[in-house]
Amino acid sequence: MDSEITSSDGGRILFDASRVTMPGPELFQAEHWPDRRLLQGGRGQVCLVDYGEQAWLIKPYLRGGFVRHFIARSYLFLGYGRTRMFREFRLLHYLIARGVPVPRPIAAWVKRSGLGYGGSIIIERLEGVQPLSELIRDGRLPAAQWQAVGRCVARLHGERVNHKDLNASNLLLDDSRVFIIDFDRCARQLWGSALYRRANLRRLHRSLSRLAASGAHFGEDDWRQFLSGYGG
Repeated sequence: MDSEITSSDGGRILFDASRVTMPGPELFQAEHWPDRRLLQGGRGQVCLVDYGEQAWLIKPYLRGGFVRHFIARSYLFLGYGRTRMFREFRLLHYLIARGVPVPRPIAAWVKRSGLGYGGSIIIERLEGVQPLSELIRDGRLPAAQWQAVGRCVARLHGERVNHKDLNASNLLLDDSRVFIIDFDRCARQLWGSALYRRANLRRLHRSLSRLAASGAHFGEDDWRQFLSGYGG
């Protein structure tokens, strides 16, 4: 998968030349897509669109936490290579090449404004999958699926990737596959792997435990099956 950079008004675009040809900023803007659908939940106006035979998801980058009330869409610019959009695109590009089940990146747009920047990313839309969080609300998962989730997370950690928001909503499943999504602020981290792996797993366990407290089907037996798949 080749990626290229082209100039655009007020910024730059990084894209997969095998999926889209010379994209412009309009491709990332909701009004360009009259048949768009909005994804429910989350902070931003995530759009689901169709580009020929391709199914895409367009995600704008928006701040969370208290600071979002003052600066919703802008980040300090320290070079294109350090922008959140380009870093997520390149990390997904790397993981796809390594065979880790993540959505394929299509294009990332960074628009500069003074000392700040904002932008969006387009990624492949995964069809026929459901978040782990929804599945365990609907019923109990068999041991084999918990083990598959554990193996998937282990593959990610095998590539030394620190997923800073590993939770039950960012794991998508169908009958035979598991995918990991939402790699904003995530990165390969070649040091401290034992620490961030434990932190990632604790975050996931807390996410599952909160769901269980509200009636979802998750217990410590399920977690043991997950750890069995993960590798102990």
